[in-house]
Amino acid sequence: MVIDKLFVQQFRNYESQLVNLSPELNIFYGDNAQGKTNLLEAIYLAAMAGTFKNVPDRQMIRIGSPAARVRVRYQARGVQHINEVFLPAAGRKKMICDGLDMKKASELVGRLRIVLFTPADMELVSGGPAVRRRFMDQSISQLRPRYLYALSRYQKVLEQKNRLLKTGGGESLLDVWNEELAMTGGMVMWYRKSFLARLSKIAVDRHREISGGAETLHMEYLASIPMPTEPEMSAFQTALAKELAAQKTRELAARTSLVGPHRDDVGLAIGTLAARGYASQGQQRTILLTLKLSQMDLFREETGENPILLLDDIAGELDVHRLQYLFGALKGVQVIVTCTAKEQIQINRGAAAFRVAGGRIEE
Repeated sequence: MVIDKLFVQQFRNYESQLVNLSPELNIFYGDNAQGKTNLLEAIYLAAMAGTFKNVPDRQMIRIGSPAARVRVRYQARGVQHINEVFLPAAGRKKMICDGLDMKKASELVGRLRIVLFTPADMELVSGGPAVRRRFMDQSISQLRPRYLYALSRYQKVLEQKNRLLKTGGGESLLDVWNEELAMTGGMVMWYRKSFLARLSKIAVDRHREISGGAETLHMEYLASIPMPTEPEMSAFQTALAKELAAQKTRELAARTSLVGPHRDDVGLAIGTLAARGYASQGQQRTILLTLKLSQMDLFREETGENPILLLDDIAGELDVHRLQYLFGALKGVQVIVTCTAKEQIQINRGAAAFRVAGGRIEE
C-alpha cells in the first residue's frame, strides 16, 4: 500500500498544497509549529474519517475558511484509489472514496490502512486504560468494518443509558438499553479478545528481539466482566448480559454504568511485573516500539500488504539503537516522518525530503 499524492485545501494552516510522495521514505522537516504534524493529521483523516488529536472536526478548518478538504491518492493491491474528506464549518462532513459517497465512517475506514506513531503514544504504557482501548479500536476498525459499527452503536446506547441513570430513570427502560449493550458490547469484547490474542503472539517475538532476549513481554485482555470459556461471540454477549443484570442495582445506586467494554483495559507486563508503574523509560520505549511494529506485522499478515507508517517527531522519543531497529524493520513500507532537522533520520535509505515553513512545503 502506497500513497503517491496528498492534497490539502484550507486545512489547518495550509491554504492549498499538493505533495507528491515517494513510495519509500518521506521526511518533512522544519521548525516547530510550521505544519508538519498537520500533514500526518490530513492523511489520518483520509484514512480514519477523524483526527488523532481528539478535537472537533471544525478545528481542522483553516481560520476564516468556510470548509477544508483533504484528498489522498493511493495504491492498494495494485489498484489506484482516492479517499477524500470535506469538512464544512457548518453541517456534516462528507466522505468520498473513488467518487462514491460514504454514509458512515465504517464504510471508509480500512480502505487506506495506517499505523501512527507519535510522542503521545508513550501513554500506551504509562497512561490510563482509555489510551489502550483507543489503540485497540483504531487497529481493529481498520481490519473489521463491522467492529467500528458495533463500537459506534455501543457508545451511542451507553450515552443514553448513562443519561437515564443520572436522571433516576425506570428499570424497564434500563433493561432495554442493557439488552442492546449486551449485543453490541459483547461483539466489541469478542473482537478485542481475538485481536489481542493474535497481536500478543507477534509481540512476544518482536519484544524479545528488540530487547536482545533479555525480556519477555506479556499482554492480557482485562475485561470488566468474567470472561466466558467458550470462544464464540455469542458467549461474550451472554456473559455481558448476565453481568449487566447482576450489576443493575449497583448501577442504579451509582447512577452510572459500571460494566462493559468502556471499562476494559490491556495488561502489559515484563516478566511478572506490570509495565505501568514498574517499567523504566527505556523499557516503556521498547514496549511501545514492539506494539507499533507488531501492529504493522498483523496488518500485513491479515491483508497481504504493508500499511502506511506515519511517524511524528519520534527522533526525540527513541534513541539511536531503537531508531535503527525501527527503520531496519521497515523494508517495503512507505514511511512518512516529521522532524525538526532531516539529519535526525540517519538511515541508509533513499528518501524524499520536504522543508515545511509557515504552511508551505518546499522540496
